[in-house]
Amino acid sequence: MSLTVTVASFDLVTIVHLSGELDHVNSDELRLRLATLGQELDQPRIVVDLARLDFCDATGLTAFVLAAHVAEGRGGWLRLEYPQPIVARLLELTGLRTLGDGSAAAARHPSGTA
Repeated sequence: MSLTVTVASFDLVTIVHLSGELDHVNSDELRLRLATLGQELDQPRIVVDLARLDFCDATGLTAFVLAAHVAEGRGGWLRLEYPQPIVARLLELTGLRTLGDGSAAAARHPSGTA
């Protein structure tokens, strides 16, 4: 399965929606897209919506960490939200569930759920 990435901006927050599987085949593309967002925005505030992400391997996790460092280096943040149970477990096991925690408390999912 492939990865679909869509980006939407709401006020001062950029939402990156991921759908499909994130692995070694497509993680470089995502890493570049997230890094570009982080560099283009002043104080980037990026929420990565994982609600439709079915799978993520170590290369995907690396893309998230690198993008968070880019955002933080520019005075912003990157937060991972709405993971499916299998992805949530991976984030917990690797200590990445709290990546960016607290920074996007006011950001809401476009569907209206918090």
